[in-house]
Amino acid sequence: MKSLSTDQLYIDYLANHPQHIVTLAQWHQNQWHDISPQLNLDKRIEFMSTHQNTASVPVTLIALNKKQPMGSASLIDNDMEDRPQYSPWLASVYVDPIFRAQGVASALISAIIQQAKALKLAQIYLFTPNQSEFYSRRGWEIIEHRHYHGVMVDIMIYRLNNQYI
Repeated sequence: MKSLSTDQLYIDYLANHPQHIVTLAQWHQNQWHDISPQLNLDKRIEFMSTHQNTASVPVTLIALNKKQPMGSASLIDNDMEDRPQYSPWLASVYVDPIFRAQGVASALISAIIQQAKALKLAQIYLFTPNQSEFYSRRGWEIIEHRHYHGVMVDIMIYRLNNQYI
């Protein structure tokens, strides 16, 4: 696996790079249009525009290689409308295919966990249709397995007092 050096990978708040909102929204639309059929590109742009916080939820972090976006991850209040008891959520972890398998997703997830700790959260949740093993290796635990928008997904929790970062 080829990995990026730290001078090639920079993670920052989307608030500092709003010019990339449309690119990120397009990536998300292409990746998750089936599991989020209620969202189109315009709604994703509008939704992502609300993620320009730095000290509250919702917040989106962006991975950059120089000025080129590589991927993003968000911390949002709720990512599954019928599970309001779970909050907040790691959501929309996405890495452009040309930067995959280089540690970008892991760096984004770690940065979101650090953000959650800074916000003094006790735990965060996520759901994934096919990456449970990836998250389990990073300290996440499956708490529910269910159908969501016609797809089987695992809901997972990360307890912020653990040592897996």
